[in-house]
Amino acid sequence: VTEEDLARMRKFGFKSSILGPGVSGTPESDSSNMQSKASTYKLPTWLLKWIALTLQYIEVEEKLLPPSLVRDFPTLYTLENATIEAIGVRDQRVQNLTITVDKVKHILSQPGQSQNPPLRFLSDAEEMEYLWTGETSIVNRIFKTISSPIKQLKALTTTSPGSEIHSLLKSLEQMREESLETPME
Repeated sequence: VTEEDLARMRKFGFKSSILGPGVSGTPESDSSNMQSKASTYKLPTWLLKWIALTLQYIEVEEKLLPPSLVRDFPTLYTLENATIEAIGVRDQRVQNLTITVDKVKHILSQPGQSQNPPLRFLSDAEEMEYLWTGETSIVNRIFKTISSPIKQLKALTTTSPGSEIHSLLKSLEQMREESLETPME
């Protein structure tokens, strides 16, 4: 969480009443210590960063929306009323973000609730398992999904082993077998 993030939150009114007990928008600690400023809010750093990034998106949208509305709907919008519309969109998004933060704070305050970020990078081994080798890997789910239609097609093609469908089925079966036999590094 940077000083810019904290300033953006203050600009939109995200202070102690929204973020929880702590500093009222102007952290009292030394300005060179961003981490202690962020931790004064008693919210996980990842949540503060998410709030700041969402507010940054809202700022960008407010700048880009008026010209876009005028360009796409020239008979409905002038630059002036498109700007007013963008301000209304911004205010609605900030209000929705405030409600969302309040709900997240409630969930995070529950006993035993993890304070870790909801998303994390997977290790190489976890990626491999998720995509290829695990019981519920994407490849396994694809093969399970197509196995029933393949069985139905097999029943139809037993009488004509030289057909295109028969060749396609053989190719699919071969690909499946090769993927299951290929060692993963």
